[in-house]
Amino acid sequence: MKWINVKNVDELKALGKFTEVKDEIKKDLGENFKLTGRGWDDLFNKILNFSHLIDQINNSNKEPLNKLDNNINTSAFFTSQASEYIFYLTELDGELRMKKLGITKSHFTNKNKAKTWRDKISKEIHPDINNHPKSSLAMSKLNDMYSSMVGKNK
Repeated sequence: MKWINVKNVDELKALGKFTEVKDEIKKDLGENFKLTGRGWDDLFNKILNFSHLIDQINNSNKEPLNKLDNNINTSAFFTSQASEYIFYLTELDGELRMKKLGITKSHFTNKNKAKTWRDKISKEIHPDINNHPKSSLAMSKLNDMYSSMVGKNK
């Protein structure tokens, strides 16, 4: 993953031909993320944004949530809404996960709002309609979160 550490476009170009660099990025990120550009400058800017997003996720336990930069469009990095939900459910936790999933205090006081929230995400990630390898795990975590909202304990 040499491409993630480049400091400028020239360093990015030194990694190889444009298509080779894009193929390496695609291979490194797998099927859950999409990072591409129309040219060297565009690709470099996307790499900077992605690197910044990774730093935010890594530092989420060290910084208060309100200090995180919320100007990054994360949907540009996921292949689908379902992949984004699955990532948030299986890879994040705590306040950052709740924020990314759109959970507010009202979800814990309004059972209808909690159910609507769960149903919306469930329609995207349910294993019967989504063949993502972590869809079952994500569905389980979604149901656990919903149970905590409506006061049901396992």
